[in-house]
Amino acid sequence: MNRFLGRPQLLPLAIAGIVAAAVLILGQASEDDTRARLRSAQVESATRAAEGVSANFSDRLRLIRSTLSALALGQNPDESPVGLAAQRGDSVTLQAIADAVQRLYPRYILRTYIATRGGADTIHDGTIVAASPPGTGLVGKRLTDVSGESGAAMRRSVGTTSTFETGAFSEAFAGTAAAPSEIVIQVTIIPRQALTDPHGNGLTASTQSLAVLVAEIDYARTFADTVASSLAPGDDAYVLDQNRQLLGRARGATVFPLLDLSHDPFVQLIGPATPVVARSAATDPLSAQTRLIVSEPLSGNNAVQGGSPAGTTYSVLLLRDTSALESEVDAALGQLALFRLVVVGMLLVLAYVAGLAGSQLTLRAVDHERLRLARDLHDLLGHSLSLITIKTQLARRLVSPGDEAASREMADVERVARESLQDVRHAIDGYRQPTFGAALIGARAALEAAKIDSTVEQIAGSLPPALDATHAWAVREGVTNVIRHSHARRCSIRLTHAGREAQLEIIDDGPVTTMTTPGHGLQGLQERVAAFGGHADAGPLPQGGFRLVVSLPVKS
Repeated sequence: MNRFLGRPQLLPLAIAGIVAAAVLILGQASEDDTRARLRSAQVESATRAAEGVSANFSDRLRLIRSTLSALALGQNPDESPVGLAAQRGDSVTLQAIADAVQRLYPRYILRTYIATRGGADTIHDGTIVAASPPGTGLVGKRLTDVSGESGAAMRRSVGTTSTFETGAFSEAFAGTAAAPSEIVIQVTIIPRQALTDPHGNGLTASTQSLAVLVAEIDYARTFADTVASSLAPGDDAYVLDQNRQLLGRARGATVFPLLDLSHDPFVQLIGPATPVVARSAATDPLSAQTRLIVSEPLSGNNAVQGGSPAGTTYSVLLLRDTSALESEVDAALGQLALFRLVVVGMLLVLAYVAGLAGSQLTLRAVDHERLRLARDLHDLLGHSLSLITIKTQLARRLVSPGDEAASREMADVERVARESLQDVRHAIDGYRQPTFGAALIGARAALEAAKIDSTVEQIAGSLPPALDATHAWAVREGVTNVIRHSHARRCSIRLTHAGREAQLEIIDDGPVTTMTTPGHGLQGLQERVAAFGGHADAGPLPQGGFRLVVSLPVKS
């Protein structure tokens, strides 16, 4: 701290540096916190959107199942349109019901059919008596004759439904190129006696069902149509089965055969233990773009008996492109960072100006103190020594003419007093910093008094005070040497400023002399000039005369 107090301009800079560092550090921390909050908000928003996608899709499938269950109106055939028509063998009514279901969901239901058990042992051997749309070729076939994965899924669903289950979903399965993924929904009609049998809880739908209503659903189309409206612009959504196959996509075609995404790094993070995963910068498994991806479990409508088997998880993936928002945030934060840098720069500049002003005030105070001390020395010692000199002169006149010893002593006292007075005046001149202009005026007057012609050329312009004073000392010393030692008739003084150097040149035309060891005055001048990083050279000229050159660097 003492060093800072010794150089006043450093203290404001040090304080400004500390404040600037704090501003930059806190600004960067605030920027990092803003980015973290943005990422957290984006993840939260995408998670809620994924929950909405999962809920909407689940609701749509439950709505279709509820429609089929409503036609059954419970398990009692006496209360069910399907059951009553099946008991009467009314195939016309059953066909009308199948057509009604198909018309309700023409984009989602691939085909609908109704089978009755009749006299068969199980519903699997029952006969299909109604089918929609026309041309399915199912009417008259047994349920066991329904081919393909849809028939197998239907039979698995019917075979495992309990007597008190009015509807069930099958697992989603690979379909065809026209409908890449499908699912089967079925409701069964149970006779009254099976419902009232005290042992009926152990019976199964395959042996007790009177009729079954089956709807084959286009899983991929249902997913795309259902969730597209709940997505933000630029979002996409995928639905995956327990084997991590792509069953459906909101914005884009679902290809057949189904894509296996089980090797994707993000998809591998999803499992029964961690069905919900979020990554703010993950790779889209289809487009390879960097996106925010959130997984959400899809349960309750994908599996037999309305629930997923143990260890299986259907998942919805919501994918969101956040690059545009992040670019805007980056631009805004960049502008704030630039503003911080501008503020810090202005703070440092103001601190430098304040320090410089403080330094100038300090130098001014020092100059005032120097002048005060010079005045005190002049007023006190100068007056006293002058009085001693006068008194000594008076005492010498009062000494007896024959007392030569006393006269000599009084003469010595007068000489010492005069020398002391001269030393005090030199000291006062040292405290009073001379100026180059004043030194020139004095130099010309002194040269004129010594009968030496002088020429002066000053083309250096304004110089810093310290350099101006140094050149003033050089003029005094150089002109003093010319008057005392040169025996010259002419003397020229020239001060120039070229580039980053100011040069003073004093030349006289005195007779040729041999340069000896520099005197104390020239040595002192060289030391004074060297303190400012300059140099002083002096020596005789070949054609006669003497030349003193003082060069000082001028900082820009």
